[in-house]
Amino acid sequence: MNFKDSDVLFIQKFFGNIKVSDVMNKEVISVRQDAEGSEVQEKFIRYRVNHIVVTDGYQKVVGLISRKYLYKTQSPRKIMQEEIDFEPDLIIDGDNFYSRETLDSIIIHNIMQKNPLTLGPEESFAQVIKIMASRFIACIPIVDKQGHAIGVMTDVDAIRFFAKVLSL
Repeated sequence: MNFKDSDVLFIQKFFGNIKVSDVMNKEVISVRQDAEGSEVQEKFIRYRVNHIVVTDGYQKVVGLISRKYLYKTQSPRKIMQEEIDFEPDLIIDGDNFYSRETLDSIIIHNIMQKNPLTLGPEESFAQVIKIMASRFIACIPIVDKQGHAIGVMTDVDAIRFFAKVLSL
């Protein structure tokens, strides 16, 4: 692709003037670091997210847990029949299921990404995208000066924003 220098400068300026706080998802889904694995999986299902912020007892960000991290520890099992008998111990996620007891044996603090990169709400959207692309990061918690999560910026949030801009 060939872009004119003026087009590139316009795009850089446009995205550089947008604050991450204007694009981020302000609904922060979080769990405490001592949460049980079943709580995490249930939140993945209920809120349809792939990342959950992990906090300490003071609501400060101490980690990030993704579906991928949980799957590496405990893979879901495939439902092999059309209907599965209801068992209160099962957590059903589409055509997969987990055993609540098995998930609850997982210590979230041990499998989460500890001390994830966090950014402030005044960071430019352009800078956040550069960081996410260069470090292969799919989710960055956005925090206030005290380290409390006030939003998250995910790759999906960025794509939705680009789609919105392109549809104007």
